[in-house]
Amino acid sequence: MKRSKLFLAFMLFIASMSNNLVAANPIEGLKATERNVLDIETPINTSVYSEGMAVITKNGKYGFVNRQKVTIITPKYDDIRLFKNNYAAVKNSTGWFFVNKQGQKITYDTYDSVSDFDANGYAIVSKNKMYGVINEQGQHVVALKYKKIQIAENGEISVFIDGTWKAI
Repeated sequence: MKRSKLFLAFMLFIASMSNNLVAANPIEGLKATERNVLDIETPINTSVYSEGMAVITKNGKYGFVNRQKVTIITPKYDDIRLFKNNYAAVKNSTGWFFVNKQGQKITYDTYDSVSDFDANGYAIVSKNKMYGVINEQGQHVVALKYKKIQIAENGEISVFIDGTWKAI
C-alpha cells in the first residue's frame, strides 16, 4: 500500500513538471496558463525571467515586469510568450503580434500564429493557413503565400513548393 501511494505521489509530481515543457513546434506554443507565469499578487520568482523580464497575470490578462519588480508592460494580453531575441509575441482579440521591451508594437498586422524571432532577426508568421516571414521592423521579407516555410540557423529561408524545399 505504501509503495502505491509513493508511486502515485511520484507520478503526480512528474505530471506537474510536464506543464513547464515548451512545445516542439514554435508556431503552436503553449498558452500562458500552461507555462510558468507569475501571479501579480505573489512575490517575483527569478527563475522565470527571460531577458530580464517575467510574465505576470492579473484578472486573466498577461504582461511583464522587470527584475526590479516594476511593471513594464501592463497585463492586457490574452496570451503571451517570454522574450526571445529582444521581442515577445503577444495575443489580443485580433491575433498575435510582437512587442519590444518597452511594450511598443513592432508589427502592423496581427497573425493567427507566430514563431519567436530567431538570432537572424526573422520570425515565421501565418494568417489563413498561409505562411511568411517578417523581420524585426515588422516588415514582410517573405509574403504570406506559402503552405510551408522554414528558416535555417544561418538565416536561409526555404519554402515548400511542388513537393520540394527551395531556398528563396
